[in-house]
Amino acid sequence: MTRALLILGIMALPAVAPAQFEKLPMKAPASQAPGPRFEKLPMQRPETPRAPGKDDLRERWQKMPEARRQALRARMQRFKALPPGERAKLKARWERFRSLPPQKRQKIRKNFQTFQALPAGEQATLRKNFKRFAKMSDAGQQQVRTLFDRLTAMPPSERARFLGNLERYRSLTPGQRQRLIDAFLRKQRKR
Repeated sequence: MTRALLILGIMALPAVAPAQFEKLPMKAPASQAPGPRFEKLPMQRPETPRAPGKDDLRERWQKMPEARRQALRARMQRFKALPPGERAKLKARWERFRSLPPQKRQKIRKNFQTFQALPAGEQATLRKNFKRFAKMSDAGQQQVRTLFDRLTAMPPSERARFLGNLERYRSLTPGQRQRLIDAFLRKQRKR
């Protein structure tokens, strides 16, 4: 598990920003009053500068496979069905994500893909652990980060040994764990 997995809150972000959904070409109803067609309108708002070298969103949409378009439309419908507070929270997360340096965004995407490739049981475990982590105090979260940093700084062989010992400890019954802890504390007092 990498540090970026601690940022699983971002996993709720859609693959395309909610603000971009508003710019997707949609057919206007036939009953609409005459006026400029939606397809003819500029793809970005005038106050938003265009990023140089980026494909036009319309071109990207047209090149996109139909299955992907359907998935994005469904995602947008789910987004629109959310309460305004949830939508605002998602938009804020998206803006925070977009403000990150490209390398960090790429790392988050890679970690998200790694997470998505995990079996459903492991994903559920990670979500549960993240929720527990999010409920911790700042001091508790910092302690977890420090321990995680120490673990990742270990040489691979030492880390493997530590994680193996941790798995063996987890497989013990509560009584066996208590006896192990008592034996450890006795050794510590003798020193």
